[in-house]
Amino acid sequence: MSIPTEDTQRTRKDAWQRVGRGTALAYSMHADWLFRRVETIEFVGTGSVKRHISVDFAVPPGLPSLRKRAAKGTKLVPISVYYKWPPLMGFDFLDPDGKPTSLYRRATNKELDYGVLLGMVDLVALSTFDHKPSRKELKKRAKKIAKNPVLDPCLQCELKALIDKRSPHWPDVQRTANKLRDELTEKFAGPPIGGRKDIDGQIAATVDLAGRLADSSILWIGVDGEPGTDRIAKFSYNDHYIPKEGSRLRASLSRVWRQVRRRLG
Repeated sequence: MSIPTEDTQRTRKDAWQRVGRGTALAYSMHADWLFRRVETIEFVGTGSVKRHISVDFAVPPGLPSLRKRAAKGTKLVPISVYYKWPPLMGFDFLDPDGKPTSLYRRATNKELDYGVLLGMVDLVALSTFDHKPSRKELKKRAKKIAKNPVLDPCLQCELKALIDKRSPHWPDVQRTANKLRDELTEKFAGPPIGGRKDIDGQIAATVDLAGRLADSSILWIGVDGEPGTDRIAKFSYNDHYIPKEGSRLRASLSRVWRQVRRRLG
């Protein structure tokens, strides 16, 4: 059995990052294809519930090819988010055919999530046209961005660290998100001109995603079908529940949990 070399592992990481990066446009337009999210709660014990979530969506257009990383015709769709820590207990995940599926490995999920964030930064840069760009212009600009990163390398490392850590400290999250906002605003912000999109709104969405990925991961599912094909995915997991009457208990448990997170972080 061959052992993966460091170069091989890096190539795999870059490949998943490219998939995530190529999904950013679809992610930013999720309101067009993510139709409905229905959640029901089942009480399974004292202070414990089972959350059942059903997501109704259509396969969005423009998703990148997975090549040999999945069955032919499969596309990877970001349908929800889940907390990175603590681990989900009693997690069940059903694909549109009703068959059990699973989460991607944590290492893969990190690269996919980071790729989406980089792709959102790309979309900010692509919004700077002062006219409605042609497809050829967009492709040319995208290639240029890929060769010349938009963000400062140190800031990229900080963003990657937020995604890699299972429970980053909140002050670090705030500081990095503010640096991201300031750098994008300095380089690209301004009023819409001609066919140019709302860059301030795109920047806000990018910074918001960075903050969400600090304590959450994107839930990805592999599906087949042409763009526009309706799909329904379902997942469930155990969660804790504290009644309102137990305010003192709630405060005590919250305090203990914060201490645990600090020690584990």
